[in-house]
Amino acid sequence: MKKTPSLLLAIILDFVLIWLWVHDMDPDPSVGIGLIILVPFVFLINAIVACIFHVFKWKEYAQLFWLNSLIATVMMFFLFQDGIRRNVDRSWESWVFYEKGQKYILDRSKRDSTFYISLRSSPNSSQGYMSGTYNRKGSGWRLKSEDHEMMIQEDRLINFKNDRDTIPLVPR
Repeated sequence: MKKTPSLLLAIILDFVLIWLWVHDMDPDPSVGIGLIILVPFVFLINAIVACIFHVFKWKEYAQLFWLNSLIATVMMFFLFQDGIRRNVDRSWESWVFYEKGQKYILDRSKRDSTFYISLRSSPNSSQGYMSGTYNRKGSGWRLKSEDHEMMIQEDRLINFKNDRDTIPLVPR
């Protein structure tokens, strides 16, 4: 048996199985730590198969699965990250805007009609600024907190701090 076609077949099979598994999981960012368990698990499954082939003296298959165990772990890592990105894209819409030299992040949940605005004080630090609910109004969105109402219209935030505010939003 030639190694290249067999390895290619194993990689394709692993890709399909891992993709289906991750797609079924639909991981959100809060389970990203699960990679610590899932990546070694994928390696272990392939290593067990390699050891079984080794015991039955099928060394060519054993070598194939040892190599595949490394390739499959890399695939698991990247497909899981892609699954998280897909989940976030389906669940959230996010923009960045600047007002008086300060960076703000506006997140709109697509699942429960809530929004959050946070003030980004440094690259690794932010603080909650405002939250509330939103609803569709014409071709835009009306954002409403406890004591303030704003609009998102054509990638602009209107009435952020006063009636004349029209701040451009940059998709994040």
